[in-house]
Amino acid sequence: MNALDADPKVDADRLLVGSLAGRVLAGAALAARVVDAADVVVALPTGEPVLADRVRAAGDAVAGAGGPTVEVAVADAAYMTGEPTALLEALEGADRVEARRRPPGPEAWGLFERPTLVHTPRTLAAVARAVASPTIPTSTPTRPTRAPGW
Repeated sequence: MNALDADPKVDADRLLVGSLAGRVLAGAALAARVVDAADVVVALPTGEPVLADRVRAAGDAVAGAGGPTVEVAVADAAYMTGEPTALLEALEGADRVEARRRPPGPEAWGLFERPTLVHTPRTLAAVARAVASPTIPTSTPTRPTRAPGW
């Protein structure tokens, strides 16, 4: 999961992971189950120990309930890490972080040469919500909207 917030002016992913770590990791566990993954790697920005502790605590709960192992990895929240394959390069410790050539994509050649899904906390939280409440109409806005007259 890419929770690095590549744009320094937007803290949406960090805010979501910090406040709803359980929901986000529930979505990650569902995605991991679909692709038979044994572990989930959460990429967090360096210098965020409270955020890392919250993710580890939620990850322990997920693993304790029979879900995948959750590992926290830290990386620099640079603009390039917003691109999925550049994030994989950063997590693998590359000296120069840049996007990988495709094909193959991360679904075939991902983190440490294993097939990999790379999603944001927003996507994974939406997965958890959709599975928990499948009757929500698809026309429901997923982002806050301004009320008329405001």
